[in-house]
Amino acid sequence: MITAGAPEHLSLMPDADAGDFYIGVDHGAVRLLDASLPLHVAVGDFDSVTPEEWDRVQQQAERVEHHAPEKDEVDLELAVRLAIRQGADEIHLFAGTGGRMDHALFALQMMEGCPVPVTMHDRQNRCRLLHPGTHDFTNGYDYISFLSLTGKVTGLTLSGFRYPLQDAVLSRGSSRCISNEIDARRASVSFRTGLLLVVESSDL
Repeated sequence: MITAGAPEHLSLMPDADAGDFYIGVDHGAVRLLDASLPLHVAVGDFDSVTPEEWDRVQQQAERVEHHAPEKDEVDLELAVRLAIRQGADEIHLFAGTGGRMDHALFALQMMEGCPVPVTMHDRQNRCRLLHPGTHDFTNGYDYISFLSLTGKVTGLTLSGFRYPLQDAVLSRGSSRCISNEIDARRASVSFRTGLLLVVESSDL
């Protein structure tokens, strides 16, 4: 679990499990402490914390990786690299973009190159990258959208959706699969080639 500093994301986080490893990114370390969640590592330049909060992080975190503000990587990239070094088999990122478009676009690019699955969460969205195969979904969000991150996704079949597809081609830049809805108790997505970005969203 990697968490950044937005306060509203903590309600999205699952209860702590023995197998989970929690990384607090910059002010996200304070948020984890506030929520009485584990803080296995605090990482970042900590330019968004007060002196009192910084003292608290140093005292209560199991480990602190403090980086200078002038560096080649953003704090999120440092946290993801740390999670991979720790042996993570999947990464859940909460409130990682801070509302900035440049950080959001970087996070999407990072998902493409990450050797383990990454899921991004905020109070409206859950975003993840799918590889060829069959993937099951259950209802939980108002809308579900699919975007091709490669030139095209082939063999795309949507079952259990309001707008189904059968063996279709989804090209990069197409809005054909935006704002679909799950229309059954269970739904599935399958495709043969390409990379598919899935964004599950709800209105505020």
